[in-house]
Amino acid sequence: MASDGLRQLFVHELNYARNLEISGNHMLEDLSVQVFRPELVRLMGEGAEGSREQLENLSACYEATGISTGRRIGDPVVDGLRERFHAFTATQPSPDALDMFVLGTCLRVILLGEASYQELAEMAEMLGELECVRRLRMNLTNKEEYACRLRRLGYDLGYQFAGDGALIGGG
Repeated sequence: MASDGLRQLFVHELNYARNLEISGNHMLEDLSVQVFRPELVRLMGEGAEGSREQLENLSACYEATGISTGRRIGDPVVDGLRERFHAFTATQPSPDALDMFVLGTCLRVILLGEASYQELAEMAEMLGELECVRRLRMNLTNKEEYACRLRRLGYDLGYQFAGDGALIGGG
């Protein structure tokens, strides 16, 4: 039987993942109205839809484990990223710079979610919560795929902004 300490940590981290998903999604929705590139707006909208699906998977995990949701709180990391965004926009960046900054901020939120789901899936497996493992791994895979799409767009936009013919290493 799994220790009470592991279960207690799992409950805490499950609630954290839920709060991160909600806070991160709200921030990304707020940032999406600040960007100029339609492909970035579209990708951010797809991320918001993915976040809703991930919240459904978390709800199913709560139900499967018999855990009740904790109280909804903000996330200090997301709050810090939001402050970082406001500090950057105070410099009045160009539209290209703003889009790249927003893309990087999105990626940071997604990578934090990836780490959270990886850890949770491992704990759920140790606890024998197989339905929860399945749901958390779905969320992890979705985050990984979305992070790849953000990186790909970041590379494409970066090279566009650097000018046609730019090569890695300046060659």
